[in-house]
Parts: sequence; C-alpha cells; structure tokens
Amino acid sequence: MIINHMRMGSRALGMQTSVNVLLPDYPQPNLPILLLLHGLGDDENTWLEQTRLTAVIGERQLAVIMPRVDRSYYTDTVASGYFKFVSQELLGRCRQVFSLSSLASQTFVGGVSMGGFGALKVALNKPDDFAGVLSFSGVTDLIKQWQLNPDRDDWFKSMYGTQAKMLETIDDLSGLAANWPQNKRKPIVWQFCGQSDPFNKMNAEFHKQLILHQFQTTYLTLPGAHTWSVWNRSLDSAMAFLDNQLFK
Repeated sequence: MIINHMRMGSRALGMQTSVNVLLPDYPQPNLPILLLLHGLGDDENTWLEQTRLTAVIGERQLAVIMPRVDRSYYTDTVASGYFKFVSQELLGRCRQVFSLSSLASQTFVGGVSMGGFGALKVALNKPDDFAGVLSFSGVTDLIKQWQLNPDRDDWFKSMYGTQAKMLETIDDLSGLAANWPQNKRKPIVWQFCGQSDPFNKMNAEFHKQLILHQFQTTYLTLPGAHTWSVWNRSLDSAMAFLDNQLFK
C-alpha cells in the first residue's frame, strides 16, 4: 500500500493543511474513493494509528482520503470554510494529483463521532457527488449534543449562533432527511454504534427516521462504548458494505 502524507494549500481554509491518501501499490486508473473523516480531538493520522485500516483495505483498488479538520465540526465559519473544503475542494485537488474516479457512484464518505456527523452532513447535502455514507458512532443530532454539553455553549454559539438557527439548515440531519426533494437521489447510509455508546440512542432514532423517509439504510451494533477498539471491530462490516457497493 502507498501511504501519501501531503501538505497542501486550501483556498477554502485560507491556509496550508495536511491530508493522508492511501492507494494500492499498483493502482488502476479512476480509483473509487472513500473520504474518511476524523473525530473531535483527532487528526488526519488517527485512523492509521488507532485501527487496522490498512490491513482491512489490503490491496483493494480503492483510494482513501483522510483530511485534517481540527475541531471544526465540518462547518464553514467567517474564518475558515471546512465544509466547503471537505465536500468540494479536497476531492477536486486530489483528482488533479491522482487518477481517481469522478463518478458519484464511485465516491463514498465516512467518519467517526464528529467525523460521522461530518460524513452524514456531506452525503445529505451533496447527493450528486457522493453515493453513500458510513457513520461510526456519528453525532446524528447536533442540537441534542449541544444540550448535553453546556460547557460547549460559547464554542457552538460562535459557529451556529443559536440552537433554533440550526433547524432546517445543512447541519440539521433529521431535517434534511425529512424534507428530501421528491426526485432527488438518496445516498445509501451505513451506521454503526457500540451498544453502550452514549450516542447509541440518537443513532437508533436517526436510523428510524431514515427508514420513515425511505432511505436505504443499515444500522449495526456491537458490544462496547465510544472507543476505537469497538470501531476497529466494525471495520470488516464497513468494508463488506463498500465491497457490495463498489466491487460487486
């Protein structure tokens, strides 16, 4: 496997940033893409350091792109456009450097915790660019997360204003699913959460909402909490899902 550790300038962010790109040793043209996002307190290296990601991927003809987004919650602010960077600019830049597919049907996004929220946000707001999403213990209800963490009040206010202002915006995942345009293609959703993870309830509720609104969706659980050991054990199921979508 080729592991590329890259530094690149970003117009959306207005600064240099770091990205890791995994490729097979002998890549074929137009590789399918998995954009893989990190969680709060992590960075572009965490999936490599905390999981057996490279072993699970093996020599599949798949490009995995892992950007650094700091504590942004994949949100555009006055200072930096992290959502724009992840959902638009990053893939465009990587496609200029590597031979990657330009097809939405060959492009997936995934993430863990805060990154699970980011992945769902990207897929639900950019369904013409992403075929599906993999969420590992994702924050599926950011308003509820805000209510459960009053110590983050000033921080979240700086990004979103108020909780009421988040309703029916690009950050309101349930609202996006409920108000889906009738003729718009829906991304396929794969969710995973540990059975004793504090995010399990919100993920189960979001899964029910997706079913109600006729999304193609899967929700898997395993014993365990909000930890890398649990997410590591879910990687085989996640890769089986991708295999079925990309290589069937």
